[in-house]
Amino acid sequence: MTADLEKAHVATLAFLAKAEAHKAQGEYPLALADLKSALAIDRTNQDVVTAMRDLLVLSAKKSAEQTATTTSALLTALNSKEEKEAVDAAQRLASLSADSGAAARLLQDGALEAVMTKLLQVARTSGKSEALQSGLLRVLRQLSRDPPAAVRALVLLTEGSVDALLGDDPNDLTALPVVDLLASTVLLASTADAANVTDFPIVQARGIAAALTRRLRTSENDKLRVATFGALIKTIANEAIGMGLIQAHGSALFDLVLDPNENIKGLVPAALVRIFEQVVTEGNRKAVREACATEITRCIDSSSPKTKTKGLLALSAVMQANDEYGSAIFAVPGLLESVVDCVESDAPSTQLALLEVLSNACTQKTNRDLVSAHCMSFLNDMAKSRDVRLSSAASVTLTKLVASNTDLSQTVDVNAMASVDAFIAVLADTKVDTQSHLRAMEGLAYLSIQPRVKDHLTSHPTFLPTSVRYMQSDRGLAFGFLTVLASITGFRRKLSQEEEQVKNLRKMAKDTSVTDDPDAELDTDARVMVRGIKVVQHGCVPAMFALVKKGENASPRIQDLVAQILCSLATNRKLHSVLVQQGAARGLVELARSTDQSTASEEGARLAAHAIAKIAITVNPNHAFQSNLAADLVRPLLSLLTTQHTSSSSSSTTPLAKPSQPVTNQLAQFEALMALTNLGSMNDDIRARIVHAGGIRAFEELLFADHDMVRRAAAEAICNMMFDPTVFAAYAGDATAVAQVGASAGAFKILLALADAEDFATRRAAAGAIAILSSSPTACRRIVAETFGANAPGDRDGKTTSTAVVTRRDAVSPGPTITRGVQIVVGLLAPPSAASGLSREEASEIHHRGVECVKNLAAVEKGMAEIMVAAGALDGLKRLARDENTAVARGAVEALAAVAAWRIDVL
Repeated sequence: MTADLEKAHVATLAFLAKAEAHKAQGEYPLALADLKSALAIDRTNQDVVTAMRDLLVLSAKKSAEQTATTTSALLTALNSKEEKEAVDAAQRLASLSADSGAAARLLQDGALEAVMTKLLQVARTSGKSEALQSGLLRVLRQLSRDPPAAVRALVLLTEGSVDALLGDDPNDLTALPVVDLLASTVLLASTADAANVTDFPIVQARGIAAALTRRLRTSENDKLRVATFGALIKTIANEAIGMGLIQAHGSALFDLVLDPNENIKGLVPAALVRIFEQVVTEGNRKAVREACATEITRCIDSSSPKTKTKGLLALSAVMQANDEYGSAIFAVPGLLESVVDCVESDAPSTQLALLEVLSNACTQKTNRDLVSAHCMSFLNDMAKSRDVRLSSAASVTLTKLVASNTDLSQTVDVNAMASVDAFIAVLADTKVDTQSHLRAMEGLAYLSIQPRVKDHLTSHPTFLPTSVRYMQSDRGLAFGFLTVLASITGFRRKLSQEEEQVKNLRKMAKDTSVTDDPDAELDTDARVMVRGIKVVQHGCVPAMFALVKKGENASPRIQDLVAQILCSLATNRKLHSVLVQQGAARGLVELARSTDQSTASEEGARLAAHAIAKIAITVNPNHAFQSNLAADLVRPLLSLLTTQHTSSSSSSTTPLAKPSQPVTNQLAQFEALMALTNLGSMNDDIRARIVHAGGIRAFEELLFADHDMVRRAAAEAICNMMFDPTVFAAYAGDATAVAQVGASAGAFKILLALADAEDFATRRAAAGAIAILSSSPTACRRIVAETFGANAPGDRDGKTTSTAVVTRRDAVSPGPTITRGVQIVVGLLAPPSAASGLSREEASEIHHRGVECVKNLAAVEKGMAEIMVAAGALDGLKRLARDENTAVARGAVEALAAVAAWRIDVL
């Protein structure tokens, strides 16, 4: 032993000496390796520990010195007359600055200012090197990725510098990275207050916004203009920038409502939304409102048709961005009357602009009253126009007015079916402009709440094919089509018992506000299912999933609508196989877990999970789901068990209705439990996934649910999980397994109690679980020992309905004690009472479980066999040995044999 220690000590000293030699030569990695070898031999050697600490400190110091030298050399190389050398330096700086620590050191060495200076020099040079500019932009982006650094970069971006960076050619696509850098810098610098940087360079930020606005007006490249507009919106990062833009460049911003590019026009409301959100001070809000109102009224009062059209479209954009601001301008006394009077003779473009204003105004009641009072004649005339743009726009507005005020239907000539056909014709016409398509889509969305229209849409020869086409090609219209499809496939909410009683009482009281819907027969569950079948047959499901898979289209609202539609379609069991074939299972899993990526709302994820539950109940999981997909279904389904929901989304006819809990929550819990039971029958891996995800505790909690169908499904799920070895061990009494699966301490007692439940299905499931567990001697001893204390089985309120311990005693000598647990097991052998209502087949299922329990208990030890005899099991076994059900009869015979094996008389 002493010799071994001596050898280890010598080896440690040898490695320490080698490390010192390498350190002296500046070979720090080799020295570090030697010291690690020394520590592997003797971790307690203080000389080695000290040497390791000193080496790390020295290495860090040398690394910093080397970085400083490298930085200086690279910044010098940037100004080399040799382009290749400068490009190489920029690329090396870009690689260095990718590391946050190196970027911080570069900032300390003044790299930000040096790189910005070089970038401006390159931008002002004719025949500039794109490779060098690209490298410098990359360095700047990485150096200015925290707020204080972004402020430093913004200070350097004077208006002249920004113009130089953007270049003289307004159509040069190489300016795209510059545009993105400018916007990102302003946006990041605006958060600098959180980093204790208070001197925000507002002049430079406003200069960038102004430069981008000018570029929008002069560029002719649509791709560059759209990117520039997006960057401009991003730069509106605080109140001062928003105020400056609307006050200095408001007219130029409103000019864009006349832009021939639909994408540019569509971004104007987005820019206004950004401005209105940033301006929060009351005085500034008032100034912004006045600035918008002044510019809009000036344009509307103009004698120039083009300027008047600009004013109307600007008002429409303000209404879309902020109802309050838009309504204040719309309600200016005399404005609407004067516009309607003069526009009737104006060009169609001006008339269309007014129709757009009126359509947007109808979202507010006060505005609808103004429209109804002053514009009905104009709207009726426009609705009859031969210009499809004018007629569809007017029809949309009239539809909104009539939908909100049914009294108007008597004075307005609006035929819902004719309007629907007209809107569909507009949508099917690929030559019509985008705005007309959007207006027609809006009209359909309003009309589709009527049951007659829902049927008409699904029967129309072109509507569903057109829906599929637009979901594949146009995000804006796709949202509208999804809204209509959600209306078409949605089921009417079922009234609770209390709501139904209140409705009947109000009818008896002759409450005139309570009337029966004349179209209710067109919106029954059966009619909705027929519509859903047509939606699936036309290929809408794959189109919807293709839509949400596109990153740019995966907005929360679109995902929520798709989940809502799929949940409605999944209510029809006839569609389940088709939905699985069309990829619904995988797509719904992605939607159900999209909240983890913050791309969908909790309600959308819940609906997707509920749709999964509906489908997974009926299909054969081994055929419908591959193993990895089935495993992915587990967590979404479990989420339905543990989350409380209060929304009332579409649901089918169901007996699950309790006033204490929303019907949709109970239905989702029931169907999720059934689906998990079905999935758990696949293999051990799926059952293990359910256990790992906390399924056992969730099942146990629902054993106490308010609704008997939920309790029944929970019992069946637990019974199915008994085939998992860890779950079996936990319920059999293994303390380690109990902790692993998360089972409650009283779970076994609850199951045993439910084996005596009045509900047949609950009793069958619980008795099945006990029968499986009875193959464990430990579980058998728990059954025999279970007295349930002072409470009746399964009663959480402490009430008792039967004696907990029953003692049978012979007239001469005392017999064994019969616990309540034994009574429950033996009770499974009893013939069904007339009051139970059990069929012969149902009774056989209970008996089969009973004979298995008794057989296993009797086989453990003689004492248990004697307890079975004392509890009266022999009479039941003899009777069941002659049962018509061969499985029951065979089990009874085997149980009798198990008792007889202890030389107990069974005759």
